[in-house]
Amino acid sequence: HRGASTNRPLPLSPPPSRAPAKRRRSRMIRITGNGRDGADGAHGTHGKAGGGGWFASIDGRNGTPGGHGAPGEKGQDIVCGLKTIGEVDGIFQCEMTQKSSGEATTFPLARNSTLEFSSRGGTGGKGGIGGAGGDGASGSNGRSASRSSPASDGGRGGDGGNGGNGGDGGRGGNGGDVELIVEEHDLDLLIMLNSDPDVAGGAGGVAGFAGRGGNCGAGGAGGYGYYEQYRDGIKEITVNHRAGRDGPPGRIGVSGRNGQDGAAGTPGRVTYTINQKHAAPLKYSALFSAQATDVDRLETSTGIVEPGMQIEIYGLSVFNAAPPIGGLPTPDPSICNGHGIEVLQVSCRFGLKSKSTLLLIKSDVCVDGLCSVLIITPMINTPP
Repeated sequence: HRGASTNRPLPLSPPPSRAPAKRRRSRMIRITGNGRDGADGAHGTHGKAGGGGWFASIDGRNGTPGGHGAPGEKGQDIVCGLKTIGEVDGIFQCEMTQKSSGEATTFPLARNSTLEFSSRGGTGGKGGIGGAGGDGASGSNGRSASRSSPASDGGRGGDGGNGGNGGDGGRGGNGGDVELIVEEHDLDLLIMLNSDPDVAGGAGGVAGFAGRGGNCGAGGAGGYGYYEQYRDGIKEITVNHRAGRDGPPGRIGVSGRNGQDGAAGTPGRVTYTINQKHAAPLKYSALFSAQATDVDRLETSTGIVEPGMQIEIYGLSVFNAAPPIGGLPTPDPSICNGHGIEVLQVSCRFGLKSKSTLLLIKSDVCVDGLCSVLIITPMINTPP
């Protein structure tokens, strides 16, 4: 509890009834500079089928390749200052200024105030689908035999056109850089951040599929044979022309190749700049993360711990789980004056079934899910 004495428990509100309690609306302020997604590549056109005229080729035309997806945009860099600017009706006011535009937002500080920053890279565009190859035309039929000429074979069928290649997916945009600047005595304002700003790189675009090859044309039918016996004067003549052979089919078109997925963008950087009064600014790369590690005693109005109950916690030990290098320290009560931000956010997960339990309960208690917890006397331990 910021700004309260730690040698006496805080007053609790009356125990909640069994009826579901109304949730307070939290004040969420979002600052986003996400990059735009890349445009998708155009699909390839299908090849025309063979034939269609005396002088037209019987082979199918090739499909055209799909276009490549455009890369996603880089997230915008955000430089934002946070500071307190006095009180209105006993409530501290916070001013947030974006350095690039000079735009300032003022809002009252409250327990449910939340800040969220996002500067993700845009997703790469999808690769276009390759066009399908055109079908080959059927071969011409052979000429039938006559008394004076033999039958001809059928013509070869047309080849199917090759399919177009699929387009490559666009590269994901890089995440933007976010810098948050606070004065040393305003460090507790960062408690309003539920997590570090989201500066993830954008996902690469999905590759386009290849176009299929066109079907081959069938071979033409051979000409009909001819048989006849006739007498030329005293001479008997027999004419026997065999039928022509059917033509071979054409070649099936080769399918194109699939495109390649785009590479993901690289994440941006997060910087917390703490301006000190008598020294150079300090820079950190990760937010503090208070986690409960131990507790002396738990009390409830009914003696039962269950979801939704208000719990009195005595002798709570808190550990800063921020990275040892680059992680922010928790606010120093001797410097920060507790600007109405009443609850230090602590990650408490009840339940002894999991070995990853953060809050160690010295009794036979096991509750599934998350519980609403009122922290009474937190003791902030210095991180090792």
